Amino acid sequence: MSKRKELARRLMYRFLFQMLLCLLIALTIYGIGFWYCTRIRAVWTGTEILYPFLIFLKDTALPMICIYLVVCAMVIAYFQFLRVSNGLWEIGKHFKGEAVDNGHIPEELAELNVQLHQYSMEMELSKQAESEANQRKNDLIMYMAHDLKTPLTSMIGYLTLLTEERALPEEIREKYQKIVLDKSLRLEELINEFFEITRFNFSHMILEKQTVNMTRMLRQMVTEFYPIFHERNLTCNMEFEDVEVLCDVSKMERVFDNLLKNIANYSYANSKIGLHLEHFGEKGMRLTTVNKGKTISPEKLDHLFEQFYRVDDSRSSTTGGTGLGLAVSKEIVTLHGGTITCDSADEQIVFTLTLP
Repeated sequence: MSKRKELARRLMYRFLFQMLLCLLIALTIYGIGFWYCTRIRAVWTGTEILYPFLIFLKDTALPMICIYLVVCAMVIAYFQFLRVSNGLWEIGKHFKGEAVDNGHIPEELAELNVQLHQYSMEMELSKQAESEANQRKNDLIMYMAHDLKTPLTSMIGYLTLLTEERALPEEIREKYQKIVLDKSLRLEELINEFFEITRFNFSHMILEKQTVNMTRMLRQMVTEFYPIFHERNLTCNMEFEDVEVLCDVSKMERVFDNLLKNIANYSYANSKIGLHLEHFGEKGMRLTTVNKGKTISPEKLDHLFEQFYRVDDSRSSTTGGTGLGLAVSKEIVTLHGGTITCDSADEQIVFTLTLP
């Protein structure tokens, strides 16, 4: 039974109970009167003052009781309506931010009051979270505008130098060209991240699942990251079981790419990375990654998978991103019915990803 029907049922029962009580009062009074008139005063004469009145009551007993019940019903309905309206008025104060007097709220509306109070709190938390997300997004756009300008200014400077200084030694020229190329690639990466923001906000992800050998897929992706690992002298140890999973391959590639990129960026140089893949349940998988890096505080762990959130406050030219990677990854994993979590302690970061 729905909450609405339950409330209507309780109000109806209360009304019927009060009407029954009024009927019992009327019948009791009538019964006492009848007993008095027939038992105590068994004989009445027409000369007595009360005689005509008693005859009138006897002849009109049923209509009088009906009129009495109608009046009682109107009075009870009025006070019940007043009681409920006062309760609703008090409940409505939740949305005005005013203090609520729970003593004026009927017990039938107590559950509704609790639900609306919880809804009001959830709405407030949702508004606060949305405001914080918008603020992070605005800060991100401001930072990225600066990040876009920095490599662009550098590129213009070096290209101007290469154009005007014809007599530059070939070694210096190649060095400057390499710098311009690196800055161009970084600029492309930042522009792609701007497109990522647009896709994240305005597109709806649809999964196209197929069975894939997750072991081969992960080995291939880790191999593609070897040049990045080599730059920081990171060693990757893989312990993989042979696991096949039904999933959207392209979406999961995106998840693993974000995860490996995050590990590479935030691992200590000359450290080891551990990847462990195993069966989870009947047809699922669990991937655990372990890397050495700066410990993430519990406060930051709570926001790690939120949009536009970045663990480090500094804007590194090599690791400064949108803060969308892990948020997108979590959404993809959740759409698959899985989970992704992060724990950190003693300069160790552990990600755990499961798919059903």
